[in-house]
Parts: sequence; structure tokens; C-alpha cells
Amino acid sequence: MDAQKIKFMMSIQQEIDKLKAKLGASNSFVVELKKQFDLLSQSELNKQINSDYSSNDLAPIKIDTKTIRESLEIRGEYSVDYSFVTNSKVQKQLMIDNLRMENSFLDTTLKIDIERFYIFCVNAFYQIEEILNFYYHVKSNSIEDLIKAIENNPKIKFIRSDKMKNVGDISTYHKMELFCSTNFTRKETTVFHNIRNVRNEEMHRCSVVVGESKNLFEKYEQLLKRKKEFNFKNRDTKQLYTNTPEDWEIENEISIPLFLKDRNFTLVRKSVSNLTEVIKQKIIVNANV
Repeated sequence: MDAQKIKFMMSIQQEIDKLKAKLGASNSFVVELKKQFDLLSQSELNKQINSDYSSNDLAPIKIDTKTIRESLEIRGEYSVDYSFVTNSKVQKQLMIDNLRMENSFLDTTLKIDIERFYIFCVNAFYQIEEILNFYYHVKSNSIEDLIKAIENNPKIKFIRSDKMKNVGDISTYHKMELFCSTNFTRKETTVFHNIRNVRNEEMHRCSVVVGESKNLFEKYEQLLKRKKEFNFKNRDTKQLYTNTPEDWEIENEISIPLFLKDRNFTLVRKSVSNLTEVIKQKIIVNANV
């Protein structure tokens, strides 16, 4: 193998070694990466012996290393414990999404901070979606039971469809509303929906939303000021400010722009962790009954 290819392969090996040191040699993700790399190395040796293509042509090896390079983007540490998830395929996907989420938090190559937050939220949502699907797959006796539970919840607007044949066919929005209605406050639930809404936007659009919301931020600041002044003035009677319809409209409209502007990575991480912990306890309790 020519010097240029050797250097290219060594750079990948070094990255795998770093990941091995971080996650451990027995980590399933590291084992799979090493397997891919070993197969690639053997393939390149065979090409060197049997092929007459130009020694300067790196195109084949660059194509073969694409999946390894994509996997090696992961640098973060696990921030959520998914060891209780009994389905190995689901558990592996949750762990990968969690690492991708944490990797985006550490990724200094993204010059615009909102890009990091966008990717962070996208992978956070993947975990929310996956763990809710797992929970309702384990908990529900049938898809009909899940549909009825949603229909019977007065807080949820829902229209059933004949296309709903399994848990995955029901929107994450409705599953999230069902679970959160009895396990989280409205404020906590709003964070989950904000994460979902960011995932549904494009990265560029997220930047635009913040830029276009200057007047809305000003209205929101004025509303906060009115509330503070009213509550201070009426502190003796403990009467609190009551939102007008216009105030509610401002608070509803500001939710996503404010979420994007604040870029609270810790809040998003904590929300995913809290959701997972509640689900973990419910599954453990059910298993012991």
C-alpha cells in the first residue's frame, strides 16, 4: 500500500483508538467499528496484491471509509442510562443517538452555536421518540388499548385512523401528551414539545426564527415587566397578574424563539434523562408486579 494510503488508514486507526480509550474496548460500538476497519484493511491489502489501479487513487478507500468516518463523529460520553431497555436493537439505537447528541454539544467545528443546539435537539427527540415507542410497546396489550387511552384523555385532541396498526403509527406528539399528562407538569411538557418542534424545522430556519422574532422578544420583555410590577404592587394581597388573551398569544408565540435563543443544552439533556428515568421506574415496577 502506498504511503498516502497508509497515512490515511493510520489516521482512522488513531481515531478508533481514541474512541476505544473513551468508551472501552468491549463497547459494542467500538467492537463494530474495529470489525469494519479490519475488513477494510484486509480488503486494501488484497487490492494491492491483485489490482493494477493507480497507486495514487484514493477514491475506493475514501468510499469504503465513509461509514467509519460517520461513526467516528461520535466523541461524547453517555448522559442517559439505557441499560434497562431489554430490546437490544432499541437499546443500541438509543445509545447511538445519545452519543450523537453529546457529540454535537462538544463539536467546536460548528461555528454557529444554534447549529450545535439544533443537532443536539434532533438527537434528543430521536431518543424521546424511541423510548416512548418502547414503553408503549411494553405497556400496551394492544394498539387498540393505546388508542383508547389517548381518546379517553380529555386533554388530548385526537382522531383515530385505520392506518394505525402499531405503536409507531401514532404520532410522537400524542404519545408524548398521553405520557406527560400524568407524569409531568405543563411547563415540563412544553420543553418536550419545543424539542419536537425544533426537530421539525430545518437548521437554517431555526436561525431565521430567532432573527425574525426581535419585536416578539420586546413584547415578551414588556409582558414580564408588567407582571413583575403588578405582583410587586399587590404583594400585600398576594394577588397575581392574570394574562389577557393577547398575553397568552405572546407567550405561545415566544415559546420556540425563546427556546432557540436561550439554547439551554442542560434543560434538554435533563428532560430526556427525566423522561427515561420515569419510564425506567414504571417498567421495573410492572416487571415486579
